[in-house]
Amino acid sequence: VKLDDLARNCARAQQIPTEQNAFRRLHCGEWTAQTTRWIPLDTWDANNDGPIDEDSLAGRPGYGGLDLSAVRDLTAWVMVFPREDDPEAVDILCRFWCPEAWAHSAENRYADQYQAWARDGWLTLTEGAAVDYDFVRAAILADATKFRIVDFNVDRLFQAHETAAKLASEGMTVFGMGQGFLSMAAPMKEFERRLIGRKLHHGGNPILRFMAEGAAVSQDPAGNLKFNKAHSQSKIDGLVALVMSLDRVMRRETVTISRYEERGLLVF
Repeated sequence: VKLDDLARNCARAQQIPTEQNAFRRLHCGEWTAQTTRWIPLDTWDANNDGPIDEDSLAGRPGYGGLDLSAVRDLTAWVMVFPREDDPEAVDILCRFWCPEAWAHSAENRYADQYQAWARDGWLTLTEGAAVDYDFVRAAILADATKFRIVDFNVDRLFQAHETAAKLASEGMTVFGMGQGFLSMAAPMKEFERRLIGRKLHHGGNPILRFMAEGAAVSQDPAGNLKFNKAHSQSKIDGLVALVMSLDRVMRRETVTISRYEERGLLVF
């Protein structure tokens, strides 16, 4: 191992907890846990270079990730827009929805937080006790009209199939994405790289910050990462959607001619 490589790896390990695990295991010969907290808040906060101006994003190519809740909790729709002056840097725009009944439920340990976010305009409460899929779909279509949403990812193993199919029928390009090591490893590593480089401009969104603070990930022997919702200390739907949207950006960056442009798009 070259000394300069060791120094670079050490510097990364000081910024990202998962990199600390890899450094300790590979260079220090120590056993490490498979699950660990992911994002230091000081590193996250360093990516806030001011509020996101939605009007300035109109007309710019954007990529999305949709994490649709099962029944009553948060649904996250996250869009990322590469900057023209620095393509690695992205502006992040989030939408969060929650059934109004759940935001006021005594069973919801985050109820006070949800209500505060709703009052401040960061969270939209929908009528009823369950997720209003029609409301969410209409909001996403409105964003597709306002912005140039190239395509977006949804969880292919979750209950977003119907919503994805309806959005595809409206002209949006939809892809299914798994949540295991195979699918998540590359975009999560790319997330870390851009986070350290201060390329993820999130505008100080308080819901996304709350999720970043409590997010935990699992790591396989090869150092690949995936989210671990069971061990996370908070909801992480927005981070999942953000990583899924970054996956679409990476695919556009690395593929000059898409096979889908040659044979057409298959939509489930």
